Amino acid sequence: MRSARWGWADAGLGRLLRITAGFLLLLQTAGCADQDRLVVYADPWLSDYATRITDAFQQTHPETEIQLKIISSEVIAQHVRYGQPVDVILCFGCEFLQQPDFRDKIEAQTTLSATHIVKLAQAGTAFETKQAAMQTTTSTMLEASDRPLRRYVQQAGFDQTIPQKQMIIANFQRQAADYLLRGWVPQGFVPENFKKIHTQQFLEIRRGPLIPNAFEAVLLKTAPHQALAADFFTLISSEKSRKVLGELGFVP
Repeated sequence: MRSARWGWADAGLGRLLRITAGFLLLLQTAGCADQDRLVVYADPWLSDYATRITDAFQQTHPETEIQLKIISSEVIAQHVRYGQPVDVILCFGCEFLQQPDFRDKIEAQTTLSATHIVKLAQAGTAFETKQAAMQTTTSTMLEASDRPLRRYVQQAGFDQTIPQKQMIIANFQRQAADYLLRGWVPQGFVPENFKKIHTQQFLEIRRGPLIPNAFEAVLLKTAPHQALAADFFTLISSEKSRKVLGELGFVP
């Protein structure tokens, strides 16, 4: 007959085994759940497209958790460099992809759209009172100097024609759009698709050279969710994706 001491030990061992088994099952479940996740980083100038295309992917993958993060392309580059879990990036002004430390990280790459950088002006007089009150009647909106849009403007030599005191600097894409859409400044530089969506409000007064690969999508070799990332990249490369880009003014 076993002593009470040994019976207590057996019971304790049994509880330990059950706890261990439960913990392992939890880890396994968490691992499976992690495989049903897709992490997409998108530049703000691509935010409407990114929202539409991830929504389309969600419809065919209802069990997938999609994390869509809208941050500027230069910040996306830093996140990838420092090992953040990213599956697919949708970027604007993607020159960083040509750098040696990035070329080794690219599994697949496709151009979403070319673009021109255009200088727009308000088409009507509805905002003149607001601009006069803000003392911006002769100002021109540019993005900050470290942003791809500003670099394209500089490459075209557009900024050399604007007196420094008449530049209104936007620190990020949403701000740049607001300056124009709310009429706070009379003119500014934006990608061409912005003009196509807001044709009634703006007139094009200057156009830069074509940038063939301005908007790109990249599937990363380091993607933590490879199967889902590959499926999503297939959707990005499809005719359905091109239709969305067309509806948003990115392609003819």
